[in-house]
Amino acid sequence: MEHLRRVGQLWSWLPGFRAVAETEHLPSASKGLLVTPAALSRTVRLLEDELGVRLFDRRGRRLVLNDDGRTLVTAVRSAMRMVDDALGSLQGSTLSGPVKVAAGGVGQVFAQRALARVRRAYPTIVPHLLTPRPASAAADLLRGDLDLVVASFVVRGDGLDTELLGHDTNGVYCGPGHPLHGQQAQLDEVLSFPFAAPVADARGVTPEGWPPEIERKVGMVLDRISSGLSVVADGDLLAVLPDALAKRDERLHRLPVDLVPPTPIVAILRSSLGAQDRVALVLEELRKEFPP
Repeated sequence: MEHLRRVGQLWSWLPGFRAVAETEHLPSASKGLLVTPAALSRTVRLLEDELGVRLFDRRGRRLVLNDDGRTLVTAVRSAMRMVDDALGSLQGSTLSGPVKVAAGGVGQVFAQRALARVRRAYPTIVPHLLTPRPASAAADLLRGDLDLVVASFVVRGDGLDTELLGHDTNGVYCGPGHPLHGQQAQLDEVLSFPFAAPVADARGVTPEGWPPEIERKVGMVLDRISSGLSVVADGDLLAVLPDALAKRDERLHRLPVDLVPPTPIVAILRSSLGAQDRVALVLEELRKEFPP
């Protein structure tokens, strides 16, 4: 009973603690909970005093989660998810309502097809197909703003799982107005024409995986690979495109040069607590996109 009494005393403070932990900003957290920053600050202080440990490092006006705070917020997230799963089960809503999936580039092709099958099988599930933000993907997942990310990048963090779904191949494509359209061009001839390409990093590596040791002309810089689809189809530039994405436009011609290795496609989600819910259904359908 002593254990239950102590947990019960802390319980009402935990939502406020989680909000501050996930924003590290009292005004932002207070808006989400509809309380004043002063009240939320007092909640954090009471929780720390009761536990006898500091959960945040104070840096000016900022509250930065420390190691003890990260341990607690991981447990709080899991506990809240278990309660939410139980409520959903009691109310019969585990297989209805929204499922928020972020997918970028070629990942969007696979996500669209998987979500369409889920929706046909379970009309009460409402998919949200969103654009991922790599810098905040982990936080968005842990907060519950996203349920699943389908991407070619990996996000690591406590409470997150990453599953390799499979790989998608890439090719060099041109549109119907390009001199090489319909031709079986060799590498030297391909390299004589300009490309539309993403920005390279300090090592000369671009997101589409062009080998940095092979020089090429860049006639247009893109902020995302998927933009290359319309740029190539409607213009006179070449581009490296994922085959699954390029196949959606019959005007594009794939040149017979294989320079870019396959791209890994991963699913990133909150660590499983054993619930068979909407996210599990989407993940199951995504796996079908990459048969063994």
